[in-house]
Amino acid sequence: MLKFEFLKKSEVEKINNRFSNEDSIDFDNWNLMSEEEILIMDAAMFVDEAYCDNKFNSIKEFANNVVEEEGDSFESTVDRINKMLNKNILKTVNL
Repeated sequence: MLKFEFLKKSEVEKINNRFSNEDSIDFDNWNLMSEEEILIMDAAMFVDEAYCDNKFNSIKEFANNVVEEEGDSFESTVDRINKMLNKNILKTVNL
């Protein structure tokens, strides 16, 4: 059994401060997030089990579970997960 470990915790705080802080010039302009910022926030939700349990036998199994809740396509979800892994946003660990 596997799970994802999130590797960019400090970046989430920076992103949230940038877009959630009323004193920020980018307050509530989430559409200004870069692709990497979006991946970081999505990865945080994956690890926080926003869509499904963070326990799985394969990335395909996890992606299938996410698709059921999130509504994105399977291919897009697998692509995002692979980008997260390649950019060291997430890593898989054995349970």
